[in-house]
Amino acid sequence: MTPSWRPRALRRGVLPSPGPSLQAVATGPIIARVWLAVLVVGVAGWLVTGGPGLLPTPWTEGLIAPRYVYAPRGFSHVVEGRAVAWQRGELLVAKGQRVSAEQAAALRALAEQSGQPSQRWGTAGLWGVTALLIVVGGVLLRFAAPAAAAQLAHLALIGLLGLVTVGIASLLVHYTTIPVWATPMAGASMLVTLLLTPAAAVVMTVIASLLVGLVAHQALGAALAAAVGGAAGVVAVRGARRRGHLLRASAWSGSAQGVTILALSLVELQGVRDAAWSGAWWGIVSGAASFVVVIALLPVLENLFGLITNVTLLELSDLNHPLLKELSLHAPGTYHHSLIVATLAEAGCDAIGANGLLARVGCYFHDIGKLPKAEYFVENQPPGQSRHDALAPSMSSLIILNHVKEGIELAKRHRLNQAIIDFIPGHHGTGLIYFFYRRALEQVEDERLLKEEQFRYPGPRPHSRETAVAMLADSVEAACRALPARTPAKLLGVVRRIINNKFIDGQLDECDLTLRDLERIAAAFVRVLAGMYHSRVPYPVPPGEDVEEGELDVGLDPELSGPPRPVPPPPAAGAAGVARA
Repeated sequence: MTPSWRPRALRRGVLPSPGPSLQAVATGPIIARVWLAVLVVGVAGWLVTGGPGLLPTPWTEGLIAPRYVYAPRGFSHVVEGRAVAWQRGELLVAKGQRVSAEQAAALRALAEQSGQPSQRWGTAGLWGVTALLIVVGGVLLRFAAPAAAAQLAHLALIGLLGLVTVGIASLLVHYTTIPVWATPMAGASMLVTLLLTPAAAVVMTVIASLLVGLVAHQALGAALAAAVGGAAGVVAVRGARRRGHLLRASAWSGSAQGVTILALSLVELQGVRDAAWSGAWWGIVSGAASFVVVIALLPVLENLFGLITNVTLLELSDLNHPLLKELSLHAPGTYHHSLIVATLAEAGCDAIGANGLLARVGCYFHDIGKLPKAEYFVENQPPGQSRHDALAPSMSSLIILNHVKEGIELAKRHRLNQAIIDFIPGHHGTGLIYFFYRRALEQVEDERLLKEEQFRYPGPRPHSRETAVAMLADSVEAACRALPARTPAKLLGVVRRIINNKFIDGQLDECDLTLRDLERIAAAFVRVLAGMYHSRVPYPVPPGEDVEEGELDVGLDPELSGPPRPVPPPPAAGAAGVARA
């Protein structure tokens, strides 16, 4: 929650004072972005203007043409002493066609004249259109997906997947007889959706589809089919958590692309049977290729760019993970605490539209740093016993603070994703260990000699909504567990007090939470806590069974009015027999 009056530089954590360090921070990413843009334009321009097809082709009679070749403006050549003139855009040879003697002569003449000014200007035009499309894509990303546009690694990922798609289309056009319909456009679109955001995927799909159309010799149909298939993949793969969802999304994208190919084939006056066959076949091929691309590249790109998807999060949510198993054996109180915090955090994130699955998995691992010294944390100690009774408050605070460092080291040792590791320091932020700070104040004569910073966590404060909700859930669970009576009204009072304290302490300054979000989070917390700490009526005790005094009163809500109902005597044997009958 960042007040609107704070400067943008402060909101982003940039030092406000001018100087060489600030200039380096400002110019470094700009230079990197310029180099990235130049690289993407260069590769895309090479692919659009011919790419592999620029290599000289030995046009001979009987050759199967690897690509379409069109006549440029003013092209003519001499055949057996007579001049043959061609109209601009007239098809010299079609891809997959066997080259005749006359066509071979025309193609060889075209190769000899390829250095004429008209050809050079045509190539320059393609380069210009390619560069313009990529610049437009960058501008659209800035507005449609600002979070992705702000990260250089995310821009590199979008550029890489777009270039791979255009490269596959270029290979199909110039080196095979397979139609450009088989380009797995939906594969790249689904990958960007899973790894980044649907908005970024839509922008990439539009720009890459137009580039595919340029590769296919300015074919509008190829661009349209690629755009429809990619857009269908973006819509179908949102929120996917299992590989079966990826298969279903690939099938939807292939179906959409197949219908588009069918319609375009009918426009080209093909027969209904041929058009239906083309649409069905190439829709299946494109959908299957997209599924293979997603399955093969998803784990690679996650590791390469440090990203995490719902598919990986669902795998990490398995409680049989070695760290979680060790936590349940050696720190059972912490393990149970983590499960409750995970439930609270997921409910809070779902209430505000954040990633509840990420919050749940992050909370599973947020306290793994307590494993080396689990007995020093109250949830793992026997009742009435505490190892901190014999320690100085400063030493106790060091042990408590150290569990953040230990947790990060354990998480890196087990190769957890950085998005999960962020929950370990983020769930405490720079909060104060108030219990030991207050004990230390009681033991010093002059409070000015005691530095509060020694009793604060190192941070950083939460930067995402998920880690901020995890911080609130962690504090709320600990506070509500200590309540003698857990009625909904008292639970709501505790939840609001803790959220207000975190807000006043500045722990929520660097995350994107609003006051309305905090109110929704509080309501979600109370709903979950009320269900967890619900009251029960006393169970009837069979006659003759020994019951200790006050045993049946444990867990009762003290605000319930009226004494418990008396237990009716057991029915007589005859009545019981009638009831059973």
